[in-house]
Amino acid sequence: MRHGTPSAISRLLAAALLVLALLMPTLAGASDPPILLAQTSAEVEVQRLWDDFKAALMANDLERALQAIAPGIRPRYRELFSAFGNQLPMVGKDLPPLTQIVVERDRVRGVGEVSSKTIATFAQDPLGNWYIIGF
Repeated sequence: MRHGTPSAISRLLAAALLVLALLMPTLAGASDPPILLAQTSAEVEVQRLWDDFKAALMANDLERALQAIAPGIRPRYRELFSAFGNQLPMVGKDLPPLTQIVVERDRVRGVGEVSSKTIATFAQDPLGNWYIIGF
């Protein structure tokens, strides 16, 4: 193994971590029935945040992508995304679009068209800023 080149095992581990991160909100389940919203400011903001996040990943701009992630969990995602190296744009390309925004108490879920499963979970901080808190 050459230094600076991720081994096959580290790439596999990074892929497994991404899959787990993507499934976490789904595995947690939801106890309250979702409330569907019409086009609201929350929906617009969450959609914009998700689109910007994907675009940053596709542009291989890790720092810009991390700005969409809640500050308390950014180090975990920095480590995860760093493991992808130059393959980061493929991660962004493979993330599906949000086709529905669902509000559950104090959280917002972005749901995908194909699987109808939660793609990402968003929360708003006390200052009104939206962040991805899981996907």
